[in-house]
This record gives sequence, C-alpha cells and structure tokens, in this order.
Amino acid sequence: MCEMMWERLRLFLEVDRLGLYKSPNREVLWEQDAWNDLVKSLDVRKRVFPWATAYGRKSDLWAALGYARVVTDPVHHPEKWVNWNSLADARAPPFDLAAIDTSLATAGPPAQLCSFSDMYLRPNLAWIPLCEPPNVTASAGARVPAGETSGLPLGVVLRRPPRRGLLMVAPVWLASLGAGEQADWAAARPAPLTYVHITNMWKCFPHPCWSKAGRLFWLRAHGFWDKRLDVLGLTPRGAPFASETRVLALPWGAAGATLARLPEQTRALAGFPDAASRGLGLRRLHALLHNLVTLAFLIGRKPVIPRVPCDLVRALTHPTDGSASRSRFGLHHHAVVVTGQTDPVCHLMPGTWRPGASDQCYQTVAMADFDHADFVASLRGAANGSVAMRVAPSLAAGAAGAGVQQLQWPKSSRPALDLGPIRAFCREATSQVSSPILQVEGLLSLLDREEQLLVDAPLPPGEFSTETQLRRSGRPRWPSLLWKDALAKLGSDCPGAADFIDKRNTCVGFFLAE
Repeated sequence: MCEMMWERLRLFLEVDRLGLYKSPNREVLWEQDAWNDLVKSLDVRKRVFPWATAYGRKSDLWAALGYARVVTDPVHHPEKWVNWNSLADARAPPFDLAAIDTSLATAGPPAQLCSFSDMYLRPNLAWIPLCEPPNVTASAGARVPAGETSGLPLGVVLRRPPRRGLLMVAPVWLASLGAGEQADWAAARPAPLTYVHITNMWKCFPHPCWSKAGRLFWLRAHGFWDKRLDVLGLTPRGAPFASETRVLALPWGAAGATLARLPEQTRALAGFPDAASRGLGLRRLHALLHNLVTLAFLIGRKPVIPRVPCDLVRALTHPTDGSASRSRFGLHHHAVVVTGQTDPVCHLMPGTWRPGASDQCYQTVAMADFDHADFVASLRGAANGSVAMRVAPSLAAGAAGAGVQQLQWPKSSRPALDLGPIRAFCREATSQVSSPILQVEGLLSLLDREEQLLVDAPLPPGEFSTETQLRRSGRPRWPSLLWKDALAKLGSDCPGAADFIDKRNTCVGFFLAE
C-alpha cells in the first residue's frame, strides 16, 4: 500500500528523482481520480493506474512504468492530453428551452440560453476504450510510435489488449462540476441539470482560486443549503452567526446609492472598456472592501460584504467574454456569483485565501449579504450603533517629511503610520460592544475622491490610479503599515489587533495592501 501511495505522490508532485528536495506543487494533490484508482488497486490487489490524464510533466514515474513520451511544447504540454472519441446520442437532454417561459413560444429563448445549450447540453459524448496496465510496473512494455507527439497514453502502443468497456465523460446535463457558466445554470427553473456534483469552485474575490469556502458560499447564495444544519451545528466551520456575533457594516441605504453610481463612473473612465479602466473600476470597489474589512478585523467584528449592482459586473467584464454570452443572465465574473429567477442578484465571492493561513475565508470570518439579512431578522429589534472613521490616514509626524513619495516594501524601512485615528475608531467601537451591528461612517465618501485612500497605506499621488510603483515592484499588493509593531501598539485599544495578520491571510483577497 505504501509503495502504491508513493507512486501517486511522485506523479502528482511533478518531480524527478534528482529533484526530490524541492518543495512540492501542493495545488495538484487534491485530484480525486488518482486516489480513486489507488483504492481500487488495493481492492483488486493489482495496480489500477489513471489512464485518462497524465499529470506529471517531469516525473520519472512514467519511465518506471515502461512508458516513453516526447515533450514537444514545454509550456502547453500537448503530449499530456488524451484523444477522445465521439459518440452521438440521439436522446435529448432533459432541458426544454420552451418550458423556461411561456413567452419564449413567440419571442424565442434568450441568446445565452441557446449558446449554453448548444455548447454544453447537445454535444456528443466523449469516450475512450478501457485498457488494463500490467500488474508489474517495470515491465509495462510500451513504446511511442514513430512520429507520435500527442495523446498520452493513447499515443503509445500497448502489448496488452483493451479491456471490455468504455471510459465515458458524463455530459454536463447529467452532472455539473460547478464551474464557469455551468454553475450559473444550476439554479435555473426548470433545471437543465439532472444531478449536480459541486467540486471546489474556482471563484474568489478578486481573482479565481481553489476554494472550498466558495463551494459552500455558492450553495448558501442560491438557497440550496439546508439552514437546519446551522442550528444543529453541522455546517462546515460553523454557522454564519450566533447570539454573540458582532458585525461591522456599511450604512445600508447610503451604500446602495454609492455602489449604484460605480457602473457609470467606470464607463466614464478614459479608455473604457480597455483592461486598465475596467481594472480601475474594480479597484475602486476593492478599496471600499479593503477599508471595511481592515476596520472590522481590528475591532474583532465580522465585516458584512455588500451586495453589488449587476450592472457593475457588466461594466467590469470583457466585452467579448464568451462565458458571459453563455451564462444564464448574460453575467459572468470570477469574483461574483449570480442568483435569482427572473432578475439577477450579484454577490461578491469570499476573498482569496493564502496557502498557509489558518483557514479559508468562510462565513465564520466574513458575512455575506444574504446571511446578513437572516442575522438582522434574528435580532428582533435589538439596538444597533454607528462608528466613524473621521480622519484620513497619514504618516506619523516626522516619518516622511512632506508625505509619501516612494513606497517602501522592506518592513525594516517602512515609515510609521499615524495610529491616532485608528485608536479613536477602536475606542468608539469597543464602547458599543453590546450592539450586534455597527454601521461605519466615512468610508463611502472615499469613493468620490479622485485618489482613493486606504486606511493603513498612504499612497503617493497618482499611485492608486496608475499602480506605477506596484507594477514596478512585481508584488501583488501595496505595503500596509499595519504590521506586528504597529499592531502591538494598538493592542490596548483594538481587540482584534492580536489576530489581525492571521485573518488578513485568511481573507487576503479583500485587501489591497498588506
């Protein structure tokens, strides 16, 4: 058993014998099919190897198994892919386009509905013949035919006959993996999918990431999650709120009005819809989240992530995005999940997490807008409070003369942040510790400024709009001035200072500076 497990590990780590000292590529260890094959190997007492896909680019395991291949493209590795056969199936999938809405009988179905159906529900089934490798890996005895450059392992000649049977790919209408536009259609009525299998979703804010938290978020957003599991204590990582939960939220009415202006402000940017203007539009929203989450974590409360206008999602999406043209509402963005039956509702996904953090950005760390509605209903009229961030962030007196001109990434040379405004904010917030909900004033006004202000990272003039120094540095975020020394000084006033860095790592996608 140990030998078989080591075979799989050597394959998935994508290393060679001389490079075993290197750090493993942990991202590929979760692939399920090879571990299913391992269990089957133990069951039948002979090696059952994953034939459909070859993962290891440089692994010497293939040579040990008796296979050989020629790498013709070290970037895309076409020799790794399987040449599937096509099988036409006359049976139509259980998805009647006309049944979506009676009005379609005359008006016709939406264009994205036809596009999704044609691409995912109607294609022929893909299959390959099943082959059984020899029980002894060292004598697998296969060779690459002359001139063959693709289709491993179908690009090799086997000295054993194929087994009876086919390996077939389940069609999307039978089982969705919960990715891309497939996930958007899983909530349609009537459902185009007979059975839905949700794997880890590659949707996070602000960029795609492998996320188990995102899978649970998707279920809760669509109303597929049985909330009785929250009451029973069976929800992974815990229920989104309890009687002792304390949150920090934006003012509800004002936040909606401010966010509603973002789509047109984005379209009004010079160069729109180029990537730079769309990126700046997203960054303006991101700055609001950064400030909200930073202040919430400092005072030991959960931030309430606001719902965003779906028109903003349209403004931020590439105009020729094929996924949008096949999605249920014509909306598709890696940072957003879209719900609703007739009118779309757009929710921001959990923040990207950092490998090595204590956890992913689950509902126990940041509260989604749909969970916040249930939380408010559970309070039954409990008094809430408000707290203001009244002063813009600045450097401590004498730290940098006239102001920030050059960003400093090394921690040893970073200037000191004026902690006075943050101390005052924390004291005002902790004086209202019994209030379940605190609404934070002063953050929305930053969206109307020409230059955004981050509460923990004063930036040089023009830097927020251009990211000039950030791009030159090659780093993903600006340098925050809230690190261990500053947080230690805030510990007596800000109850969340001690855990701030860990929570920032857990939901690092919500941060523009660290």
